[in-house]
Amino acid sequence: MLIYRSKYNFLNLKRIIDRLVYHDDADLINSLSRKSQDFFILQAIVGSIFMVLTGGVVLSGFAVYLGASDETVGYIPLISSISGIFLVFSGLFLERFKNIKKLVICLNSIAKPLLVSIILVPLLIPEKLKVLVLFIILIIGYSINMLMSLAINSWFVNVIPLNIRGRYFAIRQVFAVIISALVPLISGIILDITGKSYKGFAILYATALVFIIAENIAFWNIEDSYIENSDREKFNIADVFRMPLKNKEFMGFTYKMIFFYMVLYISASFSQVYMIRYLRLSYTFISTMSTINALIQIFILPWWGKICDQRGNEFALRISIWFFAGDIAMWALVSRSSMFVFIPMAYIFGAFSNSGFAVANFNRKYSVIPEKCRTFYDGFYTTAIGLTLLIAPFIGGRIKSFLAGASFVQGNIDFGEFRILYALSVLGIVSLQVFDLLKDRKGKGKFNGINQTS
Repeated sequence: MLIYRSKYNFLNLKRIIDRLVYHDDADLINSLSRKSQDFFILQAIVGSIFMVLTGGVVLSGFAVYLGASDETVGYIPLISSISGIFLVFSGLFLERFKNIKKLVICLNSIAKPLLVSIILVPLLIPEKLKVLVLFIILIIGYSINMLMSLAINSWFVNVIPLNIRGRYFAIRQVFAVIISALVPLISGIILDITGKSYKGFAILYATALVFIIAENIAFWNIEDSYIENSDREKFNIADVFRMPLKNKEFMGFTYKMIFFYMVLYISASFSQVYMIRYLRLSYTFISTMSTINALIQIFILPWWGKICDQRGNEFALRISIWFFAGDIAMWALVSRSSMFVFIPMAYIFGAFSNSGFAVANFNRKYSVIPEKCRTFYDGFYTTAIGLTLLIAPFIGGRIKSFLAGASFVQGNIDFGEFRILYALSVLGIVSLQVFDLLKDRKGKGKFNGINQTS
């Protein structure tokens, strides 16, 4: 009787999971990779909690607490991606490992505790060196974390079948977004209650330690995978550059993303410091905006997954980039008098742009990366984007300083140095989209001409 009841309860739980998690999608429910799917979702949940507790607006606030400058704080949201510049030779390292699971758990056990250790900086480091030491630890920790991410991406692509990858990635992303809806609000309240003091940051970073263990448990229960070509071929340093550079489709995608990230982050990198230091918004308000953004993403992510599987990743990517243009345009309208109107609008547009880009960009990237020596291409791309994100805030900072010194801007436009910078980003994004559209029309014209003459 007890065995029957246990079996009945298990089946009921399974039906609930099938309905709530997989929306009764038979392809996802009956997939041979079902166990790995479940634990990849668990990993996304606990990994997202860790990142929210130790990164984002919390990390930006901690840098402000330590006395970092505007330009320095502007790099905080990007530092994880910027750390990717050190991964150009990561393929040579990753190709030596057969077992991805053990490698990932090992790297996770090094990177995450290192990122938590920054909470000790105010206690152990002299005042003048605090910001410098903070960035050194962050760069090392995020570099190791980015190396782990390359291995996870290869692992994910190997384990999750292509025919369900768009829908599954969107569903997995939903759970990460749910965390982005709840945890920032809680962390913002804690920081405000503690008066934005060291105590509040210490509570959040100490809590993050628990989720490192939980994430390793999730990794351990995912089906293992093996890196293609491990121990079969010998590679040299030149191959790291030669192989990606010879692939025209991959390089075309990479060039497009370099330009997009450049024009986006000359302004977007300053959004958090704009809100915290200049508009003097509370952490609770900023976290509430993040929650609204995340709640919207929960409902639209499955839609993006279906678009990727049905209309193609390139189509979805272009649509998401148009939403980025709307997102940044709202920031260009933000001032003291309008901030409570246009910041929420920006976060609403951002829900569509970020959710679509997360799904489409991931799947599009791995559709143009060959399976053979995948880590070479992934490392090259990550390095290229990392360098772009290192340069973009620097260029944006120089433009912002120039605008701040212009008497016309200061006398006529409230926070004009920020708002004009956002307007320049919108112009750059629209130019990219128009170029893509014209290139497509030109290509179709040539194709039609060949058909007519043949």
